[in-house]
Amino acid sequence: MQFVVRKPPGQTEFIALVAFVMAMISLSIDNLLPAFAPIRREFVIGSANDLQLIVTVYMVGSGLMQIVYGTLSDVVGRRPTLLAGILLYAIGAGIGMVAHDYQQLLAGRLVQGMGAAAAQVLSMALILDRYSGREMARVMSLVFMVFIMVPVIAPALGSVCIALWGWRSVFASMLLMSVAVAVWFGLRMPETLHPEHKRAFSLQRIGAGIVTTLSHRGTVGYGIAIALMMGCLMTYVSSSQQIFETEVYGLGAWFPQLLAALQPSWAWPSLLTRTWCVPWACTGCRTCVCCCLCCSPAWAVRLQWCGRASRRCWYLPACWPRYSF
Repeated sequence: MQFVVRKPPGQTEFIALVAFVMAMISLSIDNLLPAFAPIRREFVIGSANDLQLIVTVYMVGSGLMQIVYGTLSDVVGRRPTLLAGILLYAIGAGIGMVAHDYQQLLAGRLVQGMGAAAAQVLSMALILDRYSGREMARVMSLVFMVFIMVPVIAPALGSVCIALWGWRSVFASMLLMSVAVAVWFGLRMPETLHPEHKRAFSLQRIGAGIVTTLSHRGTVGYGIAIALMMGCLMTYVSSSQQIFETEVYGLGAWFPQLLAALQPSWAWPSLLTRTWCVPWACTGCRTCVCCCLCCSPAWAVRLQWCGRASRRCWYLPACWPRYSF
């Protein structure tokens, strides 16, 4: 299918489009969490911990393919690379929708993650191609503010789909969203990589780039820090259904509402980034991150103490600052 872009999007549409591209990543996780229990019943999964593989396998596929999409987009451009990733994501959603056993479901999730990596890598590349400096940081914070609203409705959307049509409809919703995003992106987003910036494929150049990256102490340090933070987040997400819905708090049908209540606390740090870190540039970003990382362990200890003291949910709003950090 050949798309013809008649008019490039304005800043508002650009922000919305990139945010929806990124939203596929979150939608692929948050709206599937309420489906863990039905999936366990249908496939007769013995241990509830095995359900965490639904998130883990997805993230493995995403992590493995990021370097591939980054390299490929420099060779052929952003548009075809992202559209190919969305196609792969849609194929994975289709596999999950018709899976006959748990292994096929995990295979579909792996393919989904491999496709979603394109959205994660190229959404940032689109912004970097079009903006720079403080304007780039401002646009990125706005994109994230729009993107973070998706997890607010995703668990409730997944619960509605499961109640009406079963857990397979969750994968159908992912498939429909990927098609909608692909059409919107294909019709409205031009190629953002200038022709003079395209590079011929070269293993030697890729190897040299890897060596350069690993030899930069700041890059390695920030990379390790981000990996550790993402590891904490994904550990929490993959076990949240067991913690809140079944084994610890027993919230049952209130589980999606709890997730929706916690998600808005992610929006205010984005607003802080726009109003504080952008005017102060990199110094402000480092200060903000360091303050949050110093406060986060204190809130973790507080939540651990509360969890030991009581399993009631009256103190759960205390999670909001923790979520934000």
